[in-house]
Amino acid sequence: MAPAIAAALISAAPAALKGVQGLLQGAKGSKLAKKNIRPTYEIPPEFQQNLDTAAMRARRGLPQQQYTQGLQNIQRVQTAGLKQLGKMGRGGSVAGLARAGMDATLGLDIADAQARMGNENIEMGYRGQIGQQKLAKQQYDKFAKYEEEAAAAEALKGAGRQNVMGGLSDLATVGVTYMGGDAAGKKPNPAKNKTPKPKK
Repeated sequence: MAPAIAAALISAAPAALKGVQGLLQGAKGSKLAKKNIRPTYEIPPEFQQNLDTAAMRARRGLPQQQYTQGLQNIQRVQTAGLKQLGKMGRGGSVAGLARAGMDATLGLDIADAQARMGNENIEMGYRGQIGQQKLAKQQYDKFAKYEEEAAAAEALKGAGRQNVMGGLSDLATVGVTYMGGDAAGKKPNPAKNKTPKPKK
């Protein structure tokens, strides 16, 4: 009887080892997962710098120097025109000259407004880029991390269950093989559990 028990223990050792290996594998995987510190997504600072610059420009139209230069040019033309009219003695054309000056000033204001709108559109483009970066950061930091952790946890649990169940199954096979023989008062005969070879 002692040799049968020894044989059963020797046969059960690999199965028990498999089960213990499954438990250790799960514990090791959990420990590695805790040590695995995931880096966070960082938005390059150049995106924010570009947005800040564009936001500042969006409040302005034409650069102040350009606008002032345009007004001065209009005033010079008007002054020169008035001098010419004075020399020629034709005061009736002053109204036309004033109208031309107002039209030129209006054109300058329109150019200023168009420049402001263009700058606002540029700012909106940079805001869109920042928004895309923030969405990418959210995807990386939150959603992808959640999916990775869930997949890793499930893989570890699955591997551990598989090894533990495999070990229990092997132990059950060993138990049936050796205990079944002793229960009937016979010596264990593992050869009976082998699949017969096909006849030639």
